Amino acid sequence: MGLAYAELISDRDLLLLQLHGQAAAVSEPAVREAMRAGHARLVGYARGASEGSDAEVRRFFTVGALCHLVVSLGADEVDAPWTRTLNEGIRHP
Repeated sequence: MGLAYAELISDRDLLLLQLHGQAAAVSEPAVREAMRAGHARLVGYARGASEGSDAEVRRFFTVGALCHLVVSLGADEVDAPWTRTLNEGIRHP
């Protein structure tokens, strides 16, 4: 699932849509509710597909959030101590 997600967010338009949705959720209640509903479905899907524990599903989403950051900053294209820290153990297509 992680590799499939990495491929999805390599699509800059999809990544931008997700990032805008998350940013808009801060101040727009309708967007916040849509994002909550979407994440509820995603968490349920990840739990069912992986049969993972709550901790494992949480880690999947935690790493996904970090992937968002790495991809949006292009941190995987920069060789520096801070990027090596963030990129450790993360693969992007």
